[in-house]
Amino acid sequence: GKILHLNAVKLFYLQSISLIFFIAFFFKIVKRQMNNDAGIAFWSVLSILFTYVGNSFNYDTLFYDSFAYLGLLLAIYFFDKKISILILIFSFFVDERAVIPAFILPIYFVLTKFEFDKIPTKFFDLLNVLTLKNKGFYHLAISLIIYTLGRIILYFLFDLRTPVGSNSGVSLGFAFRHGSNMFYAIFYSLKLYLLFPILAIMGLMRRKLILLACCYLLLIIACLLISTSVDDVTRSMSFSFVLILITFQLSNQFNENSKTQKILYLITLIHILVPTSTLLLNLVQIVPWNLFRLF
Repeated sequence: GKILHLNAVKLFYLQSISLIFFIAFFFKIVKRQMNNDAGIAFWSVLSILFTYVGNSFNYDTLFYDSFAYLGLLLAIYFFDKKISILILIFSFFVDERAVIPAFILPIYFVLTKFEFDKIPTKFFDLLNVLTLKNKGFYHLAISLIIYTLGRIILYFLFDLRTPVGSNSGVSLGFAFRHGSNMFYAIFYSLKLYLLFPILAIMGLMRRKLILLACCYLLLIIACLLISTSVDDVTRSMSFSFVLILITFQLSNQFNENSKTQKILYLITLIHILVPTSTLLLNLVQIVPWNLFRLF
């Protein structure tokens, strides 16, 4: 915004325009994972648009999370390219909640570059391919180091800090004070796509990749813990949308393209019919494509 001399309103319009790139790269990633099946890619995009993730591009939250969503998606697309380092740094500076979901990169690299029967099942061997033999890990580590140093410098120069504690609205389990609304808030973030990580874990365990499944599960738990540690649960959980891309990768490995497409028909229908809300002290319904009312 400062570089391009854009005020808050212009940044909002830029965020809306960036939806075009989000759609294009989500489509490309799923199509690449599903052996060039454009049908599955199309339905996957349509269904994600009717979750909080898709609606956020045209919903004025004043936080511009959608830039981080797009950044995480681009980091997945360029997972083995150095440009992902710069993309991740920008994403982390939009919101630090983008950091934890970014840890999917080393897992994504392994599942993309290694055949199933060549993925190690022993702890230290798996650790080796997740770190030392993993471009995704190096790119993630470099971006985290630069981001952390940047935050430290900003802290010392401008006393820029992130408030922590129940008085600041940031503490473990903070969202439980909303009762059942918290669970609705989690659901609206990704709706039925929340089932995809469960399917991915089942797929990894089916191939006896227990340790890799545990790493993936820990990542999901970390996203849930962070999301329920603040008031705005829906937007926080939405950062984890990149985790569902693993399921598409596994689906292709198991030759489940036909079944996946039928599941996506149902998911898309439900996502369109069920309105999307976000938790902002109370559940607030989002009007899809509300941006067009401005014209």
